[in-house]
Amino acid sequence: SSTQSRTTITNNIIKNIGIYGAYMLQCDGASTNRLLFANNVISGFRVYTSTHYGIYNNGCDYVDYFHNTVEVNPSSSPACRAFYRSSGNYLDIRNNIFSVSGSIVSTASYAYYSTTSPGALITLDNNNYYNPRSKKVDNLIKNLEKRNFKKSTLGGCIFIVKKGNLCLKDE
Repeated sequence: SSTQSRTTITNNIIKNIGIYGAYMLQCDGASTNRLLFANNVISGFRVYTSTHYGIYNNGCDYVDYFHNTVEVNPSSSPACRAFYRSSGNYLDIRNNIFSVSGSIVSTASYAYYSTTSPGALITLDNNNYYNPRSKKVDNLIKNLEKRNFKKSTLGGCIFIVKKGNLCLKDE
């Protein structure tokens, strides 16, 4: 029998980036052997007229995103996404900092953005989400169901789920 080791992408500093910090394309783990993307720092985006992405998850399943710091901070961009999910299931996203900032961050920028509803296949826990342009939940996070939050902060506010209800309070 063969033993498969866990694929890891850890302890990297990714800076002076074009459009994508980390583009994760069809990089599936398995239920018993999950891919680990952890303890990475992504920042320092260059000026482009396209949308900037810190982590772009495109079709990856069974991935753990733990303890990453993602700061999407271009001086010019129509939109920014610190974490972007176009597809992919069974993601575990915990203890990360997802921030969009810079002189030109627009209301089309999100700390977390998903093009599809995650259902129960995504776990988000103890993440920090920040966008200085808006403290409204809808401008920080796109297509995220309330039941996926356990305890996460949003740039000066904190989310706490209690018995299925999402509570927002100032910190």
